[in-house]
Amino acid sequence: MQLADVVLLSGESASQRAMDVVANNIANMNTTGFKRESVAFASHMNKAGDISFATERGAYRDFSNGPIEKTNNQLDIAIKGEGFLEVQMPDGSTRYTRDGALTLNNTGQLVTSGGNPILAQGGQPLTLPNTISELNISADGQISAKTDPTSKDLALLGKIELVKFENPQALQATGENLYSTSQASEPATDYMIVQGALEHSNVEPIVEMTKMIEVSRTYERTSNLIGDDNTRNTDALDKLSKTTA
Repeated sequence: MQLADVVLLSGESASQRAMDVVANNIANMNTTGFKRESVAFASHMNKAGDISFATERGAYRDFSNGPIEKTNNQLDIAIKGEGFLEVQMPDGSTRYTRDGALTLNNTGQLVTSGGNPILAQGGQPLTLPNTISELNISADGQISAKTDPTSKDLALLGKIELVKFENPQALQATGENLYSTSQASEPATDYMIVQGALEHSNVEPIVEMTKMIEVSRTYERTSNLIGDDNTRNTDALDKLSKTTA
């Protein structure tokens, strides 16, 4: 393979990667709590200094808050500020999410939209009695409700645990709006939980659509150049074979 082909293929690969990232952002523009991703590339010169190769420097996830919309569902929560909900997976491992579309399962556990329990302060699933009414979730995550129909008092039932990480960029998306990491978590402090609301994705559709048009055009131009180069090489080989025949 000629050097020019390698350069063109590196550009095509970079464009394909950029398209994949933008397409994923667009696909998740309506996913609760989703955070947009971008990818950066660098150009590396060869020793002669006349050829530039495109290589991926890494992906960056924008963890800024998305718009918050009221739903009036008492189990929906939006996180304003830093922090992630801790989620217990079937294998006992822990994942993290910003998706606050919560429900109760048949055992009274507070679970994510994927059906996995969220963890309370102390690391155990939050389980609520099936007789509660007037459920209240405070700004710091304290859950209280009326458990005795004859009393006006609200009983404290637990506290939603929010955690943060020293390096959020090290979080790995694992699907179903969840993240994993080998980092140790610590309690989040700069946040407010909004009950009866959800955080939308922070994807800006117009921005992502514009990016998709740009990277698609770049990919098409590079692919055409590769095709033209292959045609020239084929023609040259045909001429050479006829000359030597």
